[in-house]
Amino acid sequence: MSAFHTKTIASVLEPVAQQVSHLVVLYEAGQQGQAMPDLVDNIKLVLTCVSNLATVAESTAQQSNDATFIRDFPSAMDAVNSSSAALNEAVLELRTDPYSSQGRRKLITGAKGILTGTCDLLLMYDESEVRKIVKNCEAVKSYFPVCLEVGTLEDLSFYIKNLTPGLTQVCKAVQNRAQELLHKPYAVWIYISPITIALMRQSYECNPTIFYR
Repeated sequence: MSAFHTKTIASVLEPVAQQVSHLVVLYEAGQQGQAMPDLVDNIKLVLTCVSNLATVAESTAQQSNDATFIRDFPSAMDAVNSSSAALNEAVLELRTDPYSSQGRRKLITGAKGILTGTCDLLLMYDESEVRKIVKNCEAVKSYFPVCLEVGTLEDLSFYIKNLTPGLTQVCKAVQNRAQELLHKPYAVWIYISPITIALMRQSYECNPTIFYR
């Protein structure tokens, strides 16, 4: 099973994690008394990834109406910016003194903070997307009791017509979510419901009377 649960999270975090792992190896070597090499290129790759993510995250936060995401985003972004600053300071200090213990501490603190902060931002966004799906599901579910008032085939046709747009949107969102998940059993599990609903709808269109009692 992948360490990341969605393709999007994996695509963003994997390159960051690889660079952070490399920085940790260099830190360990420094702890053994070795001089730290020039880390400008390594840090630049990490900070470029983080900067791109921050730009997208800030744009998403401005457009989002998810109260939880809007509330939690600023502190997570501050943590990432603080870690980025620590990495920049580490590069400058280690350039001046490749044996600087303070520079090494800032390096490892910044690197780990970047990885943790990036992960937190991605999970916040992912959870926001899941809440959006759940909200749409609840909206569709709230319309289900109306079927109790159906008394004729004409009523049933009207009910299905009103239900279809929201149901189609939910099915599409759930199917997209299933394709995004890296853990196959979970993906298969959430993929089943939309398929079942689609089959029921197809059955209705072929023979409406099987849903009419």
